[in-house]
Amino acid sequence: LVNIGITNMGFDWGGGLSVSENGDIFLSEEENHLIIRIDGSTGRSEIYAGTSGVRGATNGARRQSSFNVPRGLMHDRDGSLLIADTLNRSIRKIDRGGQVSTIANLRCGPMGLDRDSNGFVYVVGDRECGGFIYKIGQGAIYDDGSKSINLNVPGGISGQPLFAANSTISIS
Repeated sequence: LVNIGITNMGFDWGGGLSVSENGDIFLSEEENHLIIRIDGSTGRSEIYAGTSGVRGATNGARRQSSFNVPRGLMHDRDGSLLIADTLNRSIRKIDRGGQVSTIANLRCGPMGLDRDSNGFVYVVGDRECGGFIYKIGQGAIYDDGSKSINLNVPGGISGQPLFAANSTISIS
């Protein structure tokens, strides 16, 4: 990773890791607002998407795109890479052709992604607005945003879950 052109080496992986069907490893690098790809065959790494050190929400070609603290990653059924773009409060997609698009805008920062056996994508959010779980295309399936939140109380809301700052989700 040292020789891929990142000037600020203060890596913060953010918990985003996804492996493609051909074995390539993708990591979210939130310090520099990048997606890193490690070739599953050779081990060579590259900046896959984003512009090093540049925060933004630019869609288009993956190397001209920009992110703002990318965290959770996952591959969908079509092989596209989905990104929880936390501070843009959106879910972004890099299709097989290398084009970045925004597929969902959320009221709070998304942290983790997963999909069920039917291909539906679920998103878990940070504690900024209370915990939430969102099903893309169907809306919130759990949302604590309307409750009074006290981050000084363990759990934030008495008797209710409150997701930690680096929450993720797993569907079984």
